[in-house]
Amino acid sequence: MAVIHRRSAVALLAAVSAVVVIDTQAQLAAGATWVVPASLSDSWFDAAAWTPNPPTTSDTVYITNGGAPTLDYGAASISTLYLGSSFGLSGGLILSGTGQLSLASTGYIGYSGSGWVQQNGGTLLAGQLQFGGTGHTSGTYTLNDGSLLVGSSEYLGYGLGASA
Repeated sequence: MAVIHRRSAVALLAAVSAVVVIDTQAQLAAGATWVVPASLSDSWFDAAAWTPNPPTTSDTVYITNGGAPTLDYGAASISTLYLGSSFGLSGGLILSGTGQLSLASTGYIGYSGSGWVQQNGGTLLAGQLQFGGTGHTSGTYTLNDGSLLVGSSEYLGYGLGASA
C-alpha cells in the first residue's frame, strides 16, 4: 500500500497545475484568436481581426467571442479549429461563395462552449470533425450548399451532456 504524504501530494498537485497552465499558454501562443465581436461581421482575411497575427497553416484557431468570420472567397489552411472552445463562450464560421477552409487536423465545433458553422457555398476540408465536446456543449453545422469533406471521422455529441 503506497502512502503519499501531504507535502508530496501538494507538490505533485502544484507540478501538475503548472504543466497545465504552461501547456494552455503555449497552445494559445501558437495559435490565432478571432477578435471581432458578434455585433460586427468581417472577412477571414482581415489581418486586424486576429490576434496576435492572422492564422497560417500550422496554427490552431480559436473563435470564442461570439463572433464569426466570413470566408466567401480564397483559400485558407490551418491546423486545428476551435469554435466555442471555453465554457459559456461561443463562436462560429460562415462559409460561402468560393471560400475554402482546409483543416490539417480537427475542427471542434462546440468544444467546451457553443459552436456553429453556416455553409452556403464553398468547401470545408477536415481531417476530423467533432460536434459538442466536453460537458454541456453544443455544435451545429448547417450545410445549405457547397462541399463538406471529412477525411477520417465525425463525432456527434462527443462528450457527456453534449449535443449536436
